[in-house]
Amino acid sequence: MTLSVIIPCFNERRTIRMIVDKVKAGVAPGTEIIIVNDASTDGTGEIAARVAAYEVPAPKYRSGVLAKYARHVGSAAEGALTS
Repeated sequence: MTLSVIIPCFNERRTIRMIVDKVKAGVAPGTEIIIVNDASTDGTGEIAARVAAYEVPAPKYRSGVLAKYARHVGSAAEGALTS
């Protein structure tokens, strides 16, 4: 079973990234997020397309001190909390 979250938006260019980040932080991995743009005139559709196309980059450091640090510190999108 897959959970889907539908986010309706109209002229939300300034907040759509924050909304999607908050939804991602609050749901299980693999949850489908659907952004429905209701004919926005402020560029919301373009920002939503960028958010949808974004892929988390692979870690640059796989060994050593920086890799250990990266494993113990969360992403800045998650508040950069240590684990």
